[in-house]
Amino acid sequence: MALLGLLVLLQLRLFVCIFCLQHGLQARAVEHLPAPGCRCFNVSAADASEGPDRAGLVCECAGWQKAAGSWSDAFAWASLRQACTDTPTALLDLRLVDLPSGVDRPGRLPEAGCDWSRRLVNLSVTGGLTGLEAAGFAGLARLRRLSLSRHARLTDYGEAVFAGLAGLVELAAVGNPVRSLAKTTLRGLAGLEEVVFSANRLGFLPAGVFAEACCAGLRRLRLDGNLLTVLEADLLTGLSRLEELDLRGNPIQRMDTGLFAPCRDSLVRLRVSHDDRLAFGGFPRLADGLLRDLRRLRLLQLDELKLTHFGPDDLVGLVSLE
Repeated sequence: MALLGLLVLLQLRLFVCIFCLQHGLQARAVEHLPAPGCRCFNVSAADASEGPDRAGLVCECAGWQKAAGSWSDAFAWASLRQACTDTPTALLDLRLVDLPSGVDRPGRLPEAGCDWSRRLVNLSVTGGLTGLEAAGFAGLARLRRLSLSRHARLTDYGEAVFAGLAGLVELAAVGNPVRSLAKTTLRGLAGLEEVVFSANRLGFLPAGVFAEACCAGLRRLRLDGNLLTVLEADLLTGLSRLEELDLRGNPIQRMDTGLFAPCRDSLVRLRVSHDDRLAFGGFPRLADGLLRDLRRLRLLQLDELKLTHFGPDDLVGLVSLE
C-alpha cells in the first residue's frame, strides 16, 4: 500500500509539472493527503502579466467512498474542503477520477469552500460517467478546458450538454463508446479552438453539427479512431478557420465532393487512413475535385484507403503541399 501511495503521488506531481509548463505557472505543495481524497497544490502566476486570475488551487480527487449515500458527502470532498480551508483561494484546475455511479451533472460540484463557479478554468473527469444531462456544466462560466475521457458506460453526449460554456476553448472526449453526436451537442460553444473526439465509436455525424452557434474559430478537429464510413458534403459547414483535421483509423467508404469547401482557404494538415482491423471500408478513388484548391494544405496523409486510382488530377491547386 505504501508503494501504491508513492506511485499515485509521483503521478500527481508529474501532472502538476506538465500543467505548470503548459500555463507558465509555479506550483507549491499545500497538503499531501492519503488516498482516497484530494491532493492539491497552490499555483501562483510566474509572470505578472498573467494576472491574479491565474492563481489558485490545482487538485486531483479520487476515492469516492460515500458517507451518507450522497456524492456531496464523499470522502474526497471532505479532504478538498480541508485543502480550501487551509489555503483560502479559488480552485483553478480540478481532476475527478473514477466518479461514483449515477453522476450526470459533474459540473454541479458540491460546495467545498472553493469558489468553483467563478474561477475554475480546467476540469478533467476520467471514468465513472454513465450519462450527461443538458446544461450539466452550467455555472462554470470561466471554464476554458474540459476533458471527459475513458467512461466505459457513457454512450451518448446528448443535446446542448455544454450549454453555458461560451468561453470553452478546448474540448476533449476520448475513449468513450459514443456512437453519434446530436446536432445540438456543441451548440453555443462559440469560443472553441480545439475539439478531440478520438477513440469513440462515432459512426454518424449530423450535417451542420459544427455550425450550431459554435465552432466558427475551430482550428483543430480530431475524429480519429472512430467508425465513420460516409462523410457528406455539408459535414464541415461552419469551419472556415479549420487548420488541422485528423480522420485516421476510420473505415471511410465515401468522402463527398465539396467536403473540404468550408475550410478550403484555411486547412493546413489533413490525415485520413483506414483501420485495418476492420473488414469493411476503403474506396478505389477520390471523389472528383475532393482536394481541389486547398491552397494552404502542407501535409496530406492518405494511408491504407484501398485507392487504386490516384494521380495529378487529384492534386490540382495544392500549391503549398510539401
